[in-house]
Parts: sequence; structure tokens; C-alpha cells
Amino acid sequence: MLRTKQDAIPRNIDKYSHIILTGSADAVDDTSKIVERITPLILKAVEKQIPILGICYGHQLIAAAMTGHTSTIEHFVQPEVGWTSVRRVGPSKLLHGLPRRFWVSENHKSSVSKLPSGFRLTASSRRCKIQAMEHESLPIFSVQFHPEHTPYQVRRIVGFWVARNMPRAWFSSGKDDGRHYSKKTLDVILDNFYKIDKLTD
Repeated sequence: MLRTKQDAIPRNIDKYSHIILTGSADAVDDTSKIVERITPLILKAVEKQIPILGICYGHQLIAAAMTGHTSTIEHFVQPEVGWTSVRRVGPSKLLHGLPRRFWVSENHKSSVSKLPSGFRLTASSRRCKIQAMEHESLPIFSVQFHPEHTPYQVRRIVGFWVARNMPRAWFSSGKDDGRHYSKKTLDVILDNFYKIDKLTD
């Protein structure tokens, strides 16, 4: 698996079996230097059919790379923070085994507004239409939410914004007591992702 800082993006990705693109405070827009630098890596992984998973910012990076522009990334006036109920939509290799509805952590101020060509929608929520997507034939997957966040992390994120007197409309749920958290969500997603071999669909 590729784990790298933005200043150490490898040119040769042949030795990696899977690639995960994580979240970032950066924005996916035309001014981003990270978008410029990561896009060739994404396209190379697609060409070599190395399984790739985008999370939050990584989800948006994949959409930008696959469309060739950042205009399909929508920037919110009011970010989404806290626990959100997500609904599975149709079949999904990545989300297989999860309930039809499940709770996830959100911490984003942008989202993908339109599916790239060849992708299908696999999860949606009230505030964010494209919560998850995957390519119809290539091993490319992405989610807007953060399956890796624990209740402790969500409390810290929410507390950060509450301390800055951010509007209540920013927050996805009224309570943040961790009752929505399920480690199974992360386990299922990672297990499904790592079972996908780069030599198979």
C-alpha cells in the first residue's frame, strides 16, 4: 500500500498493490498544487489497474482526475461535520456486507457534484448526494465520509468547531456521543478493498 506525504509522491508505483488517498484540509480546485501532483499518480494507477480508494479529499481528487477538471467539485457555504446517516444505493464491491443504512463521520466543506463517466453511485445521504462511488469495471473506489474516524476523533473535530461558535447548521446530528460508531464499517470497507486484486475486476 502507498502511504506518502505530499512532498514524496513516487514516480514508480509498480511495487504497490493498493493505493489509498486520504483526507486533507486542502481544497480540490484549480489553485491546488496537490491536485496537479496527485492527478498523474491516479491516472497511472488507473492505467495499471492498481486498486485505488479515495477518502473525503481523496474521493474528490479521483473525481477531478477522472473528469480532467475540478468543476464537478462543489464547495459548501456550510460544511458538514459530525455523524451522518448514509444509505447504500445499488450493488457495491466496496460496501458489500454493510447494512442498507449506516452511520458515518463527516468533516468536509466540498463534495463531488457529478459522477465521472464510467462510475456508479453506491451511497448517498440527505446533504451529500454522492457519498460513495465506484467504477463499473476498474478497481477505483471512493467515499466522501470518514470510515476511519473513532468517536473520540469525531468529538475532537466537533469540539474544534463548536469552540469557534460555528452555526448549528454545520453539524450533522444533534448529539455526538459515539452511539452511531461501528468499527465494522471500517473493517468491511478495508477488507473488501484489500481483497480486490489488481489483476481482477
